[in-house]
Amino acid sequence: MTESRTVNRPVQLRELQTARAKRSSTRAKQTASRAVRTVGSTSGMLFGFTLFLTIFGLVMALSASSIFALKETGSAYTIFLKQLVWVGIGFAAFAVMAFIDYRIWRRWAFLVFFVCIFLMLLLFVPGIGVTEMGSTRWLRVGSMRIQPSEPAKLGFLLVSALVLSRKESLLHDSLHALIPIVFPMLTMIAILLLLQPDLGTTLVFCSIALFLLCMAGVRVQLMGALFGLAVSASLVLIAVAPYRMARVRGVFDPLGDAQGDGYQLVQSIIALISGGWTGTGLGASRQKWSWLPNPHNDFIFAIIGEELGLIGALVVLVLTFGLVLFCAQAARRAPDTFGRLIASGVAVWIAVQAVMNIGAVIGLLPITGVVLPLVSQGGTSAFVLLASLGIVISVAREGDKVVEKKLHEHRQMLAKQRKNSRA
Repeated sequence: MTESRTVNRPVQLRELQTARAKRSSTRAKQTASRAVRTVGSTSGMLFGFTLFLTIFGLVMALSASSIFALKETGSAYTIFLKQLVWVGIGFAAFAVMAFIDYRIWRRWAFLVFFVCIFLMLLLFVPGIGVTEMGSTRWLRVGSMRIQPSEPAKLGFLLVSALVLSRKESLLHDSLHALIPIVFPMLTMIAILLLLQPDLGTTLVFCSIALFLLCMAGVRVQLMGALFGLAVSASLVLIAVAPYRMARVRGVFDPLGDAQGDGYQLVQSIIALISGGWTGTGLGASRQKWSWLPNPHNDFIFAIIGEELGLIGALVVLVLTFGLVLFCAQAARRAPDTFGRLIASGVAVWIAVQAVMNIGAVIGLLPITGVVLPLVSQGGTSAFVLLASLGIVISVAREGDKVVEKKLHEHRQMLAKQRKNSRA
């Protein structure tokens, strides 16, 4: 009996080793399978969400702008065709940026930023800057108009990502955290924007800066102080400008002055209510017939709600959320801090603008003139954002390479385990 036990022990040991090898092999297969599923998913999903949201925006830009364009130019397609050209150029830039290594922007970040600052300064040159509705935000270039604050977002993002990635080990020091991101870069841009005036875009820049500082690991106490300073400055700027105070009053009591300060919000709510669940039908909006101001840019979400109903509005929210989500995933999988901050900055850029635009349309926030990303009519905005998303896809592609490397390591480990189990 003792001999039998002695003989069985090696057999049992081999069986135990075989069982453990099988479990390890199964775990390796599962890990490899997960790696296979994630390879290329971020860049592919980013492209898909970008494409669908842009096409949706073009369709709605045509519908929302047709009456205004017909009244102003004699053709219902004028505004749509201009937007189509900008989107076409934007997708060309998107493709180029996606296949260029994003690290190349380390060399060009400061040049891009200072060119954008120069363009913003040109706004105040008589005959070059275009003033419309009391704000000087556009440059006239031949028959086109360019909004310099849009490329400035990308320039500021690239420089901020570069500086913060280089100073990553020094950011515990408040002075290194503030200079040069907050002082002088953000301060200079804010002054140029407020001179236009454009408080809404200023808040977008501040949001990008604060989020990047947070992602880079700046101390919580300093972040709290900067946030408090930004909120306080915004309240002061609202209080000293009567038209801004009027917009705030319009949010709290739009019906109190339905023909004045609350007019836009009242007409926007009427559009949303009229749409119901499924909408009045594509192209069948009544509010765009000169009832709702700016139906193709600031208030395009109201036209979407009217023509396509709650379902159409939810489609916009889902597509926008998906775009932000996969930008965040690209940031999480980025191979370095520079790429992580670029992808994070684009994510917060899209998210903040969407919240500000939709919040104004549904009456939760004051009207700021901030467009809905890739949906509102706005050529410069669409072009710059598409180019920026191309850079994010470049970051995602590099992240995919890291995943592919891990997949290769898993396959090697699996092959080794199989070899050991056979032995």
